[in-house]
Amino acid sequence: MSIWLKALQVYPNSEEALVYAGIEYQKIGEIDKAIDYYERGLLVGPDYAHTTAYAENNLGLIEMSRNNYEKAISHFKKAREALPGFTTPRMNLAGVYVREGYFQQAINEYEEILSIDPNFEDARRGLAMVYFALGDHQKGQEIIEKIKKKKI
Repeated sequence: MSIWLKALQVYPNSEEALVYAGIEYQKIGEIDKAIDYYERGLLVGPDYAHTTAYAENNLGLIEMSRNNYEKAISHFKKAREALPGFTTPRMNLAGVYVREGYFQQAINEYEEILSIDPNFEDARRGLAMVYFALGDHQKGQEIIEKIKKKKI
């Protein structure tokens, strides 16, 4: 039994314990249980922005794996709102935007990530790929050159 399930025996309404129990279930592939714990954690209330963000991000990943992209977008946006500086749901959101052809939204998300962390190379690469996909090879190449210069 994980420490989080033990904690829930003592504190059954702990948002943190519920969300982290969900993470544990997701890691072992028990997705329905993970969803249940995430949703229960979110119902308890947003006491901790980070647990809300983790729950929403992970629910987004689950929906993405099920090809429910609009639901995934909704969860990633909620995670972003809960913890604006947490770049993981922003990267996931940008990825879904690219997947769905929402290129301007993807650009906006990648640029926001880079304003939070200017050294986030995966975001910079993602941004370059969107410009290449849009046919703006000059802009894409400029971004790639910036990445190369930082590695020297």
